[in-house]
Amino acid sequence: MRSIFFLTAWALLTMSCSSSTIVAKGMSEGKLGPCKSKPNCVSSFDKRDEFYISTQNLTLSETEIIDKIIILLKERTDVEVVTVREGYIHAVFTTSLLKFKDDVEFLVKKNTIHFRSESRVGYSDMGVNRKRIKEFKKYLKQK
Repeated sequence: MRSIFFLTAWALLTMSCSSSTIVAKGMSEGKLGPCKSKPNCVSSFDKRDEFYISTQNLTLSETEIIDKIIILLKERTDVEVVTVREGYIHAVFTTSLLKFKDDVEFLVKKNTIHFRSESRVGYSDMGVNRKRIKEFKKYLKQK
């Protein structure tokens, strides 16, 4: 009986975590969208402290920066690049165990990279989106 409960709970959790609802806001008036009120998002355009993440400047052209981001994304096995257009990238990251999906957006203006990363489901992401963007910033600076 106990194992049936856990299997049912696991199945429901797995189905709800593989949500196909895209939360990427895209660009609006040359900006990425702010976060909602749940602590599972970071955005360089959101000025609230708990959601804000800083931009990153590189001494490369906009095209070189986009190419660099795409190379970094393609090196990973947990991401699918959904949209690439002038100065903008939308990618979906999927966790290996529970298949949680996070929408990550990059907006490049001149030599500045803006970021937005948000979980599709759940209330808190336990800092995963902030950590992901910090790692990207580190890799972009190194490579």
